Amino acid sequence: RELKYARMINKLDYIINWEQTSTDIYRKINALFPRANTTYKRKNLKIIKIKILTTEEIQNKNYKILSNILKPGFIIGLIEKEGIIITTKTDPIILLEAKLEGKNLSSQNQLIQQLNPVIGEKFSD
Repeated sequence: RELKYARMINKLDYIINWEQTSTDIYRKINALFPRANTTYKRKNLKIIKIKILTTEEIQNKNYKILSNILKPGFIIGLIEKEGIIITTKTDPIILLEAKLEGKNLSSQNQLIQQLNPVIGEKFSD
């Protein structure tokens, strides 16, 4: 039996590609915990925890989201006491916990206050 080794992880591996499926992004965040990151308003944002939103959840919880933005990586909703809704290649996700550079770990309303996000703005790859 032949041994195979995984290659070394480099800095580019930690960057979230919003063009991926929501499941792939979820797995990447869990696998690279706590180093998966993206940029928002030119600041590094380490993503700690997300939740994938299904169509049923969006309808059942009556989330008000901007449905005309279909490109991945855009903010399509802000939900008080939950987080920021971001588009991916497939289902949207809710950003639940993150750490903005120079700040402490924050979640839900605190995260929304720190980032001051605007619906329609994009997270960078």
